[in-house]
Amino acid sequence: MIVNGYSIEANADLTNADLRGADLTDADLVGAVLEGANLTDANLTRANLTDAHLKDADLTRANLTAAYLMDADLHCANLTDAILIGADLTRAHLRDANLSGSNLTDAGLASTGLYNAILIGADLTRAELTKANVTDADLTRANLTEATLTEADFRNSNLYRCRLAHAVLTRTGFSYANLAWANLIGADLDGTILFGADLTGADFSRAEWSGTMMGDGSLKPVTKQLLLTDD
Repeated sequence: MIVNGYSIEANADLTNADLRGADLTDADLVGAVLEGANLTDANLTRANLTDAHLKDADLTRANLTAAYLMDADLHCANLTDAILIGADLTRAHLRDANLSGSNLTDAGLASTGLYNAILIGADLTRAELTKANVTDADLTRANLTEATLTEADFRNSNLYRCRLAHAVLTRTGFSYANLAWANLIGADLDGTILFGADLTGADFSRAEWSGTMMGDGSLKPVTKQLLLTDD
């Protein structure tokens, strides 16, 4: 397939390619090199970008609905306002990536590296982040309602006013994270680590506690439910 003069195929070298607004629906880009490529407003619905190299790529407002991005390198990529509904980013590398305003509803992010990523206002409703590395990330006002964060690591991350209602936080690490005014209503906090976290104004109404380590290092007893504000 030829798009904008570029050959769109697996393992293609598309370094710095100009693919703004390109229709790449169902494209096979497995292992393709797209470093520094401009994919602003591109349609990559159901595209296969497994093992693709997208470091420093611009995917602003790109449509990646149901795209395959397993093991893809998106280090420093710009995904501002991108649509990633139902996308599979398992084990993808998103260190220092900008996902502000992106829609990751129902996305698969298990074991994904999101170290120092920017997810301000991102929608991660029902997203799967089991064992994801989200340390030092900015999730200010992000929506993680009903997301699964089992054994994910959010150390030192900013989750100010983040929505985590009914999220699964089993053995999730929030050490020294900012959870001020976060919504954790009905969340599953089985073994969650909140040591050193800022919990000012956080809402834990109807949360399920089971060996949760609080900000002061104390443990909450099994199955205790309460509205709590801890510093």
